[in-house]
Amino acid sequence: MGNQSKIKLPPKDASLPKKELQGSEFKKLKKDPIMQHHFRNIALGKTKTDERGNLNTVRTIQVDNPKLNKGKPTLIPTVYNGREVSQEEAVEKAIKSKIKYPSRNTHAQLRYYDQRLHTFMNDITTKEQARSFMRSR
Repeated sequence: MGNQSKIKLPPKDASLPKKELQGSEFKKLKKDPIMQHHFRNIALGKTKTDERGNLNTVRTIQVDNPKLNKGKPTLIPTVYNGREVSQEEAVEKAIKSKIKYPSRNTHAQLRYYDQRLHTFMNDITTKEQARSFMRSR
């Protein structure tokens, strides 16, 4: 199960959207490792554009691996250095990173969480916006 971040590119001079800086939910979500991966990839220019022109920054998948969150359903990224890696390589990278990626008791709960994350990703698409976001932590 994966989810692709589909983003419309704003004008280059667009400022950081106000809604991205408000709300207690967003304050919690912006510390999430998937969100950090998303914004770091944008800030560093390590994104992937798919055949439809959509910007891909994380392309999340759910995995069950005993080395990640004791085997609970875990959400991990598959976009690294501007390319999408296999599920096997993504799991290896997640384990090696020692990052505590988000997990839930069920895949349905994790899917809902993933969808919430992606609702906050859609407005920040430029390197400048991503850097501003990362500094605002």
